[in-house]
Amino acid sequence: MNSIIKLPEIRRSSVLLLAFVLITASFAPAQHGVAPPGSKPFGVSYGEWSASWWQWVFSLPATGHPLLSSGPVDCSYGQFGQDQHSLPVWFLVGALSSGDTTRSCTVPAGTWLFVPVLNSWCDNVASLPPGTLGQLKQCANYYGEASELHASIDGVPVRGLHGYRAASAPFGYTAPPTDNLVQYFGANMPGSDWPTTYVFPAASDGYWLMVAPLPRGQHVINFGGTVKNTGFEIDITYHITVP
Repeated sequence: MNSIIKLPEIRRSSVLLLAFVLITASFAPAQHGVAPPGSKPFGVSYGEWSASWWQWVFSLPATGHPLLSSGPVDCSYGQFGQDQHSLPVWFLVGALSSGDTTRSCTVPAGTWLFVPVLNSWCDNVASLPPGTLGQLKQCANYYGEASELHASIDGVPVRGLHGYRAASAPFGYTAPPTDNLVQYFGANMPGSDWPTTYVFPAASDGYWLMVAPLPRGQHVINFGGTVKNTGFEIDITYHITVP
C-alpha cells in the first residue's frame, strides 16, 4: 500500500437487492469460488468495488484500524454489509508495511469477501502543487504494478492473478474528523493541507479477488505480492471461521 488511499462508494439500492438472485447468477464464480476478471459481482465492477474498499478503509478511525491489526480481529468492524439493507460483502485488508501478517476472525455464512491481493492509491493530500487526475492515475499505476502475486484458498492457489488488476479514478472518500488514517500517515487533515475531511479526486490501482461465501467450518485465505517499482512486499494470512 502506498502514499494516500481513496475510493468510490457503492450505492446499494433496493433494485439491486431485489435482483440479488439474477445478479449472482450472471457472474458464476470461476476457480475456487472467485468471481472472474471482467465480471460484475452484484452488478458492480471490480474497479468500483476497489473504490468502495478505499472509502471503507479511510472511513475508519486509525485506532483499532484493521490495517494496523494482527492476531484475533473483528472482521465485522465497520463493514458495510452488516444489516439487511446492505449487500453481503465484507472487505479484508492487507498491511501498511512490508512483511507477513496473520489474522483470525469469524465471518457469517453467506458472506462474500473482497480481497486486496496488492493495491495502491494516490491523492493530493499534502501534495504541493496538486497533481492532475492523469498524474494521480499514473501514480497509482506506478505503485500498484506487481512483479509477483500469490493467493490461495484453503491451500489451493488462485491462478492468473495478474488478470485481476482493476483501477478506479476519480473517486472521493471521507475520513473521521480526528484519529484518521491520513493523520496517521503524517498529513494535516483537516488543516492547511486539505481544509475538509472529504478528499477528491483520488485514484486506485491493484489486484483484487471477490470470493464467494465459504462453507461452514475452518478456512485459510492467503494473499500478497511484491510491488515491481518499489520492492514493497506483503504476505497476508486469514484464518477464518464460518459458524
